[in-house]
Amino acid sequence: MKQGHDYFGFSLWHELLAGNADWISTLELGDPREFDPEEDGWRDIFSRLGRVHAESGLAGALGACFHVSSDFAAMVLDPGFDLVGPFDSAREGFSDRIPFELGMHCTFGLADLPLAGKYPAVLKRDLELAGAIGACCIVCHPPKGRENRIVEFVDELASEPVTEALTRSNPDVLLAWENAGADSFFGSLEHYLEFRDRLADRLAAAGHSKLLGRHVFCLDTGHLLVWKYRGKKGKRGAAKEIEAALPSFAKLVKVFHIHANDGSGDQHLTPGSLYNFDHPTRKSVNKKRFLACSKEVLDFLETCEQNKGIAGRHVHVEALRMPFSLRAISEFGRSYSTLLSRPGQG
Repeated sequence: MKQGHDYFGFSLWHELLAGNADWISTLELGDPREFDPEEDGWRDIFSRLGRVHAESGLAGALGACFHVSSDFAAMVLDPGFDLVGPFDSAREGFSDRIPFELGMHCTFGLADLPLAGKYPAVLKRDLELAGAIGACCIVCHPPKGRENRIVEFVDELASEPVTEALTRSNPDVLLAWENAGADSFFGSLEHYLEFRDRLADRLAAAGHSKLLGRHVFCLDTGHLLVWKYRGKKGKRGAAKEIEAALPSFAKLVKVFHIHANDGSGDQHLTPGSLYNFDHPTRKSVNKKRFLACSKEVLDFLETCEQNKGIAGRHVHVEALRMPFSLRAISEFGRSYSTLLSRPGQG
């Protein structure tokens, strides 16, 4: 496999390490009472990724990836547990067979976000966690709210505490800023493009132009659907903006948060999959609208494929609505594989 190819995978959340029965069952890891990541658990977890990777039809074209929460990373690194050694061993064994990268989600409580008062310290800790666990990117949330706070946001990212945290951290760890949902100013891709242009100017003025390359984007397909169908611009206005802005946004995408919904809320379902649709957690989902929105997700991804600008992207399925299905992720991988095989792609 050529260096710089993309990576396909899915999320792991900290509940798995805490022994959550739904997570253990969903990942087909056997009896929750017997699951122990300090023993064979890590090997089994990586084997599930290997199976999805093989069944997706993407083996040979893409590597594999996991994305974990910051709490997951903190639990792995906690000296009170014996998880680091088994994790590193399983990861090394997996990487010997399949190129692998790890991503991490930022800490994202309301008090942890940019402009909430303690962001430099939160970012410093996240960078330390990412560096220690071997993650190459951190998916980051923007400031909360509908108001335009680009100037204040950029000022904070160019401030000495933030630039120092980045300068002192592993230079290979990228910050992938994620588009938000319908209730956020940063649900708009246009606003994010304006944000990064202003950040470029502000970092240059502060003498930190080299740090700009560490600020990239994460495209959250579920958030974009909700922003389109429930945002202030209305469906037509949002569709026009997405058509105009997504090609430029795509050039800076390092990470995809791939999931779908019916346009009414952030449901975190595997696009196109009707597995588990008889489960109570799907009761409120409009199946017809969900399938139509799932097709839109593939359209978003096709646009990104036609306009990609960053090597080694994480094509990451963020299907966190329990129970999800490994088979569904594999089937989505086959849909993505078909997209890549179209003329002019890949």
